[in-house]
Amino acid sequence: MFLTASADVKPKTKAGIDTLFHLRRMFYVEDLDDDLCVEWDDIYQVASRADINNDGIYEFNEMLADPDMNEASRDDFNVFEVNGDGKVDMDDVHLKFYDILSASGNDVDIKEYLRFMSTREPDRGELMDIKSFVNAEKNFLVSDQNDNGLLSPYEYKAEFRFADADHDGFLNSNETDAFRPTRHVGQFCDDVATTGCSLNDVEALFDGADTDNSGKLSVEEYIIYFGKLMTAT
Repeated sequence: MFLTASADVKPKTKAGIDTLFHLRRMFYVEDLDDDLCVEWDDIYQVASRADINNDGIYEFNEMLADPDMNEASRDDFNVFEVNGDGKVDMDDVHLKFYDILSASGNDVDIKEYLRFMSTREPDRGELMDIKSFVNAEKNFLVSDQNDNGLLSPYEYKAEFRFADADHDGFLNSNETDAFRPTRHVGQFCDDVATTGCSLNDVEALFDGADTDNSGKLSVEEYIIYFGKLMTAT
């Protein structure tokens, strides 16, 4: 799906990584039906829930009162606040959703959401390619077999075993493309053209990503490490 937007809004290809993590959290808050798309119905329900006193208008403090929206920033609120009066009504929400996000359709996936919504937020943290951010997140979600938001060494090694099609204990140049954490990364070990990349080689990547030395990778650690590897290639 291709989106159009008002002339003054140009979708970003890069944004601050802290901004992207914040917007990622907001995306999943707003994706009420968990279909990996934000639709008008989702936005309408979120806005209606923020209107605590049911007067058809909500203010920033009302939005923060929603437990799911307590991480929302003033920038998030200002996306839909049209005329500078500090209030948002449903006409504002409708206008801005279709103007900024989805003028050609009724749903927005996470990549489109990040590219458009990051134009309304200041860049916080080191700049990161949005496509790499999304690809890394997608790889993490598939690899996280028990959906607990953490990638264990067992789950990581399972990806290695799956990619090792000939079961020789090494990943050749073709098999490295099937190893999900390094998909889109390119060559990541010197031996790929000769003996192939060993389990030790890929475990070194896991250890490099595990910045808090917990023995597991959070989605943030995973995206920062492997997303940057993708961006560097």
